[in-house]
Amino acid sequence: MKIKAGWEKWLLDLVAIGTVADCQSLLSENRVFVKWGLQVMKKTRWPGLAKLIEVAGVPRGALDTYKIGFVIAPRINAAGRIEHANLALELLLTNDESRAAELAAKLDDLNRLRQQQTEGVLSEAREQIAQDSGKKILLAAGQDWPKGIVGLVAGRLTEEFSRPVLILEKGVEEATGSARSVGEFNIIEAISRSKEILVRYGGHPQAAGFTLRTEHIELFRQNLLKYADEFLNEEDLSPVLYYDAEIKLPDITGDLVETLEKFEPFGLGNPRPRFRINNLAPRNAAKIGQDGRHLRMYAGDFSCVGFSLGFWADKMQTSGQVDIICEPQYNEWNGQKNIQLKIVDLNFSTSPASGTLPRPGEGWGEVEP
Repeated sequence: MKIKAGWEKWLLDLVAIGTVADCQSLLSENRVFVKWGLQVMKKTRWPGLAKLIEVAGVPRGALDTYKIGFVIAPRINAAGRIEHANLALELLLTNDESRAAELAAKLDDLNRLRQQQTEGVLSEAREQIAQDSGKKILLAAGQDWPKGIVGLVAGRLTEEFSRPVLILEKGVEEATGSARSVGEFNIIEAISRSKEILVRYGGHPQAAGFTLRTEHIELFRQNLLKYADEFLNEEDLSPVLYYDAEIKLPDITGDLVETLEKFEPFGLGNPRPRFRINNLAPRNAAKIGQDGRHLRMYAGDFSCVGFSLGFWADKMQTSGQVDIICEPQYNEWNGQKNIQLKIVDLNFSTSPASGTLPRPGEGWGEVEP
């Protein structure tokens, strides 16, 4: 069979998905692969990938690293988390349009199930962890927690509590877990200090997986706490939110957003620029999304959305102005392209005339320009 010259460029969409989904740095050659991979993805020749993009409701022109990481990749990964990874492999390999549509719908359903299971385990694990929230390392274990989602739960709770979190699925004889870290704390080194009671383990400084005898869970916890007392610094437990500049709402224009887009693709090593805007008067703040987890509000002429910030909607009903850290970007929906402010974090303004840092415990942690 004769292969046409240049055929390999049509594989770059898969390269882009793999690079972004595996949280690789978007610098040097990775940046080039992902930049052109996104262009190929908009014209993908893989029927299954095309159907998955369609099922996910993503306009081809709106594909970017965020859509890969939070919309497309989770649906691909849902196969292995809930059933078997072969479903995703078949989706990417099939040339049959009807089979591609069937598999894309299947992965979309599995992703919804994955989301439901994640929320269930998250709630149970949060209850356990809340009792130990003052400790430097947090661990929760439960029976019948799906092994495929313990890492997702660990990641969510690490962000929530600003501490290393380990989540274990507890079987009769063995427990399998996943760990996520914060700051410069080396979680795989912490886990390896218990290697004599571990069946297996592996990972890197920020994330790891492991298996141990169920009877050794408490000993494992105590070993981790001892290690944390020695090596986990208070600086690692204090989240720092960085932003690039302080601006005013009128500074956000189409020209600014288009200039920022020239720095794409954004991701690890090349984060999207963030700006602080003080003394905004929010309008029509409301909870949106599943269980009201997310926030939508309006400021000036702009729609603003804050993921996992839905609880702020109630707070804003009785408050005045807010300070936000946000990422201005285009949002494309139903053929309309408008500037939207993605809120990273926010807090009440300390006074109508000044944008000083928030009071401790309210909104963001340490904030540095």
